[in-house]
Amino acid sequence: MKSNELNLMVGDWVIGESGNYEQIAGIIGRAVYTKQCSILISLDWQSSSIQPIPLSPEVMEKIESISKNENRGTRYGFLDGYYNIDRDTGLVAIFEDDGLLYIYTYEYSHEQFQLVSTFEHLHQLQQLIRLFTNKEIEVK
Repeated sequence: MKSNELNLMVGDWVIGESGNYEQIAGIIGRAVYTKQCSILISLDWQSSSIQPIPLSPEVMEKIESISKNENRGTRYGFLDGYYNIDRDTGLVAIFEDDGLLYIYTYEYSHEQFQLVSTFEHLHQLQQLIRLFTNKEIEVK
């Protein structure tokens, strides 16, 4: 699989032809359909009319089920707080200086973070949340 190939699933959010966020409603062969009834023919970022949504604090604020924890300080080794993704599984997200979103599990009883993965795009974060929590996220 090429690195520029899309790895989309139904429910993933992307930037559509209009520049707006669109949600994938179906994938048949190499055709991708969005809930806004767009039909996109390629699953390759370079030749597609859709683009991935880069993760940023502004994008994280648009996700309804994710909340910002303003706990700042060197106690946990980061200064800008973190995002609670799912308290049941202890999934949290932390932005680092390199612009990547680092996903951790947090063990509340031991106050300890364990790195799970890093991401650049919203659809990648969605897929991890599905895997860990079996839940879908909504974007405002």
